[in-house]
Amino acid sequence: MKQQFFCLLLVGLMCSYHSNAQQFGLTGGYLNLTSQNETPTLDTSDSDSGFYVGTFIDLDLTDKIHLQPSLLYGNVNDLNLIYLPVMLKYYLGGTGLNIQAGPQATLLLEDIDDLNNFGVDLSVGAAYDIFSSVFIELRYSFELTDRASDSINYDSSTLRTLSLGIGINI
Repeated sequence: MKQQFFCLLLVGLMCSYHSNAQQFGLTGGYLNLTSQNETPTLDTSDSDSGFYVGTFIDLDLTDKIHLQPSLLYGNVNDLNLIYLPVMLKYYLGGTGLNIQAGPQATLLLEDIDDLNNFGVDLSVGAAYDIFSSVFIELRYSFELTDRASDSINYDSSTLRTLSLGIGINI
């Protein structure tokens, strides 16, 4: 229930801010997902690659500070995910380079064993505005929640994501 509420809240915020947004756009690129699982007898780490696509709104809070909520769809090896990052961006000097950090909700669209579908991540990254309407972006997210909190098969399970993409302001 709280996952659906969080998703609806973010979509509602994105829709309500669209009229006031400085920039609205599309983004997509490479996605690497690493799953780290601990069981009573074995610890495993599995990594696979895929893609992500989505939309974002970039809100100017000041000349150097922006807030960027996004709604992203990711696919890695037939695993479908929804990412809902809310990044605080700080532009360095007079350049198009910015550093970013913020929370991210991650929702698995398929049930996997007895793991929780919803997770909360911390994301950090950087981006560079190549042109006024095109940017490249690199982000790393590590999960703060344990997806195995109610599991009988796992002691712990977390996801980490690395994304490299391009964005276009519309």
